Amino acid sequence: MRVSLEWLCELAGFREITAAQAAEVLTMAGWQVDELVVLDLHELLVGRVISQDPHPTSTKPLWIHQVDVGGDQARQIIAGAPNAVPGSLVAVALPGVTVPSGITVRDARIAGHAARGMLCSAAELNLGDDHSGILLLDEGEPGRRLDEVLPSGGAVLEVDVTPNRPDCLSHLGLARELAAAMGRSLGRDFMPAFTGGVEPPGGELVSVEIEAPDLCRRYIAAVVTGLTVGPSPRWMQRRLRSAGLRPISNVVDVTNYVALEYGQPLHAFDLGKLEGGAIRVRRARAGEELLCLDGELRRLTGEMLVIADAVRPVGLAGVIGGAESAVGEGTREIVLEAANFDGRNVRATSRTLRVRTEASSRFEKNISPELALAGARRAAILLAEVAGGEVHVGWPDLYPSPQEPVRVAFRPERIDRILGTHVPLEDMEAILRRLDFQVRVGEAGEWEVLPPVFRLDVTIPEDVAEEVGRIHGYDKVPPTLPGARRTRWHPARPGLERRLDGLRHELAGSGHTEVVTPALVSGALLDRLGI
Repeated sequence: MRVSLEWLCELAGFREITAAQAAEVLTMAGWQVDELVVLDLHELLVGRVISQDPHPTSTKPLWIHQVDVGGDQARQIIAGAPNAVPGSLVAVALPGVTVPSGITVRDARIAGHAARGMLCSAAELNLGDDHSGILLLDEGEPGRRLDEVLPSGGAVLEVDVTPNRPDCLSHLGLARELAAAMGRSLGRDFMPAFTGGVEPPGGELVSVEIEAPDLCRRYIAAVVTGLTVGPSPRWMQRRLRSAGLRPISNVVDVTNYVALEYGQPLHAFDLGKLEGGAIRVRRARAGEELLCLDGELRRLTGEMLVIADAVRPVGLAGVIGGAESAVGEGTREIVLEAANFDGRNVRATSRTLRVRTEASSRFEKNISPELALAGARRAAILLAEVAGGEVHVGWPDLYPSPQEPVRVAFRPERIDRILGTHVPLEDMEAILRRLDFQVRVGEAGEWEVLPPVFRLDVTIPEDVAEEVGRIHGYDKVPPTLPGARRTRWHPARPGLERRLDGLRHELAGSGHTEVVTPALVSGALLDRLGI
């Protein structure tokens, strides 16, 4: 996951911490930081494409551009992507400049024609993975510094988030980890405070029904009216770009921003485009098709979960939205979807259709249904702020089987035995509370721990021991075997493997080869895994 250092530190409450320090702390807390990326755009310029012509002699697809970068004369720049048509605003690196990806630009001749600069893609600016085309800008004047029109947000950490911790596919989740590892609590409630709202209730403007409760654990539909769709604020655009996402509009950007902040995917439907003012969460019908937001028309199967209106599918649950119900410039009323879908079904649908999105990557890891309300509240607050929307009261919130709390009971000595070291009781309790666990100490010395609602991975004492150990510091654990797993060695009674060594040597000497096969797994079990 791409993590903006600026955003992370703001949430964690740290003003002065370098990218290297943050990476070191997260690594010691069990989070592998694969890369530190510095987003420095101050040496690049804004350019306007004056003309674009195919290269006359190159055997590869190349285009010769005349680009205005300020001054009296245009620059001739050659690029391999055709999307920088005349009139486009582009990011330009002049000779002598090293772009963020590490390429140093030189004056050159390409197939006999001068090339005096480079038109940059998002990948070359470390603003994403897209290197298929030139990054086109929404604003700017030729010759202006690029960082004045495309603020980048400083450094980015590439963090490898383990599959059992989808709560940390978010800046807020990793900020909690960073703060806990540095000896403090995050200092904010998990659930955003949200009060007010306008009449009529949202339930009177849109009806919601879950027809497949086995595949949809929760569905919230927040209605927002009076919106004005336009560009999002520069601070929001900066953070989205630093996380590798392209800003689109204030409404869409809010849904992406909250997904990156809270880890809860959201989607906005244009209320006026929903037939019958209805949302039905159901399995697709055989032969149904959906024109998706990426422009692809996809044929659906009966195993796939869709979001439908009264007539047709308008979204593929947990994967991608539909183009026919998408928010556009004329949108004034939206239905904000905050839901929770079955991870196995989302993964199977994503694989079948070969489409993987930020939403599917989170849902397939089974995020907590409790995140849905937190994400909806945060998005509603932002929509009112950046799009002038009025949020209606009375959101439809269908939650067929609410998540049950899991309490873990243990004696602190067990944590010591599992870790193989002693952690003082006050330190153990402080660590758990910094991670938002609730701790109750019983009279007989037994502890009862209630994990936060977004931590579905903590169910047994060994899970609690892992939390204590990584924040306390695995470097503080002496290199000895944990007491609970220590066994005695009996030289007079060798193990089965040792007793078979002689037979192995004899058979190998006779020309035989030993084959160790993996355990056989039944087809029924594989079917349950959805593969």
